[in-house]
Amino acid sequence: LGYFLTTVTGEPNFEQIQSLGIVRDADDNAYSALQSVQGGLRNVDLPIPQTSLDPAGNAPTVSVFIMPDNSGPGALERLCLNAWAEDPAMPCVVDFMQCVQDSVPIQPDDADKARVHAFLASREDPDLRLGLAAQRGYLPWNSAFAVLSTFLRKL
Repeated sequence: LGYFLTTVTGEPNFEQIQSLGIVRDADDNAYSALQSVQGGLRNVDLPIPQTSLDPAGNAPTVSVFIMPDNSGPGALERLCLNAWAEDPAMPCVVDFMQCVQDSVPIQPDDADKARVHAFLASREDPDLRLGLAAQRGYLPWNSAFAVLSTFLRKL
């Protein structure tokens, strides 16, 4: 993020940017992720939002979204898993992942990624990465994405 912010603020037409949105994974801790983004903004003298979803400054207005929900741990994969919660394949994914975990422990950092791949294996084209799967309609743009959708619209 630091390199990107340094690069983008150094662009000749940067002063024309009206709004800057930063989306970052929470990983283990959403608060720490927000602090990291705030530090990056501070280093390039950009407005610093005090909380996620709380814009700061003008020209540009800076907003931050911490995946998956601005408060809990996780990343994009957790947001997608929440969107698939009601899909009929999810109980099978849960059972499969429990069986795998009992046999070959999966590192916690990789568990949501593994669940996403297991879910995608249940689709017609099972070898897609998440972005292509979304383009193919495998991701329901339901209420799990409401907060992220609102964040993007406000930019």
